[in-house]
Amino acid sequence: MISDLFDPQKYAHEIEEQGYTLVPDTLNSDEIHVAKQAILEVYKSEHEIAKGVETQTEHAHTIHHLFAKHPVFEEFYLNNKVNAVIRMILGDDMVLSETHARSILPSSGREEKHGFQVHVDREAFSVLPFENSPHHYPMAINTAWFLVDFTEDNGATVLWPGTHKLNKVPDPDRDYSDMTQSKALGPAGTCIIWDASIWHASGKNISTHIRHSLSLI
Repeated sequence: MISDLFDPQKYAHEIEEQGYTLVPDTLNSDEIHVAKQAILEVYKSEHEIAKGVETQTEHAHTIHHLFAKHPVFEEFYLNNKVNAVIRMILGDDMVLSETHARSILPSSGREEKHGFQVHVDREAFSVLPFENSPHHYPMAINTAWFLVDFTEDNGATVLWPGTHKLNKVPDPDRDYSDMTQSKALGPAGTCIIWDASIWHASGKNISTHIRHSLSLI
């Protein structure tokens, strides 16, 4: 059940205006614990294969297709708050495309790929159809649930507010630090929801703890 005080339109408006929003308290402490334990089990079980396909590196661990990896996630993505916001943007005929986990490890550096570089998601249909056009229509929405607190130090996602309206794919080799940036900071249980066409990147984890999250597209 969603509280009568929860207004999905408020968060949908933030997505439309700045390209992303942060929804607090989408998971309780038990849900966070269970989800975190489940992804740790999967990381361990597919470790050898994951090293070979670079979904486990010294900087980050990733799991694709969580539905097929652990029964905990068969219903996890039926989150009432999050889905209420996404429906405001995409409508009732929205389609779930991908579910995955991502854990940014404490590291002295970061890779120049696998999400660490500035990028957009699903550019073939979220950005490229609108190139050289003043109009923008959201074609995909992404989410990331915080399974730990996202802080300045542990690799919180970096976003460039308003870039979802540029209808451009950023150059991954360029430094866009001269443009306005924002970090997705918040306590565990928060969910960031963003237009797939906003420019974003994984941050650098200079803390001593792993930054765990769960995502859907």
